Amino acid sequence: MNTVKISKTKNLYFKIVTTILLLFFSTSQVLAVPTYPSLRQQIEEKQRTYEEVKAELAKLNDQLEIAIEEYNAARERLEEIQMDLTNVKLEYARVQQKYGRQKKIFYQRIRNIYKKGDKRFLEIILNTTNFFDFFTTFHFAVSLTEQDQKILRNLKEAQKELEKSQERLEEKISEETALKEEIEARKLEIQNQLLEKQRYIESLSDEIKTLLAEEEALRARERENIKETVNKLFEELGIIVEPGSVVETALHYLGVPYVWGGESPDVGFDCSGLVKFVFHLHGVELPHYSRAQAKMGEPVERIEDLRPGDLVFFGNPVHHVGIYVGKGYFIHAPRTGDFVRLGRLSERPDFSGARRIPAPPRVFPVIPSPLTSTSTTQSF
Repeated sequence: MNTVKISKTKNLYFKIVTTILLLFFSTSQVLAVPTYPSLRQQIEEKQRTYEEVKAELAKLNDQLEIAIEEYNAARERLEEIQMDLTNVKLEYARVQQKYGRQKKIFYQRIRNIYKKGDKRFLEIILNTTNFFDFFTTFHFAVSLTEQDQKILRNLKEAQKELEKSQERLEEKISEETALKEEIEARKLEIQNQLLEKQRYIESLSDEIKTLLAEEEALRARERENIKETVNKLFEELGIIVEPGSVVETALHYLGVPYVWGGESPDVGFDCSGLVKFVFHLHGVELPHYSRAQAKMGEPVERIEDLRPGDLVFFGNPVHHVGIYVGKGYFIHAPRTGDFVRLGRLSERPDFSGARRIPAPPRVFPVIPSPLTSTSTTQSF
């Protein structure tokens, strides 16, 4: 009887333990199933967030580049206005001298008339308040010889020419003042956009900031070895750089930092500033403004027809430019925080056209940049 009880007890104990174990493992499995999808979902969510951040930063960079190119356009217009203003000032000085000579001749004639004792001359002086009243009254009051009439005509023409020249001068001064104000406003807009971008980055989570910092560190490493990397790429793709060509000149400035408004290897380059400087070394003067550059030279209708040295443009309206080097690659100064590097046309859905601007072999020596650690004399 006791044996039966012990046996039943053992059986019951076994069943209870078995049931508990089954419940434990089945529960563990049920609970474990969501664990893997949950982790995957977290990774995918973080990846989506990172891609959204990258897209937002790209949008801010595009807006910033548009503002920078508008700033460059205003500076180009200011340079033109200042050149015009210089010419107008010279013209105004010339006209003033001409008017002074005619006025002197006129005064000499008046003195001669006065010396002859013409009483009407005294009446004219007493009844006029300024030179122009005197000039007009004199014209009608005094019997003029043919020579006198010629003197008056010359003086009147000189006076009108002086007035027009003065109007042009005042107009140019007004334009210059307005453009200077516009440039300051655009500069402030750029600074505000840079602050907006910085505030946006600061608002991100620590994880996203870490990813962006890692990307920045990667760019820094790329910059250190940029020329060796490009050399290897060209060898792999079979890109041959012609000595003294626009492409070779541009490649000397790989690694130079992007600086908005920059057009010098001593300071840095923005996109159109790099193009302007490179073509200057080939004796071709271009404006520091991508949209104006996009109207120069001849259009290249198809990507397949691109040649090394052609300019490639991006955005609608145009707000970015680079120099094609071959095999689908171009060299450019991309954006704030970056440096002169290669880009791929296939990665730029905003490609908007190309132009071919003839340029002779380099006519000025390459100016080394103090902003790069690699030698600017490296061959390509």
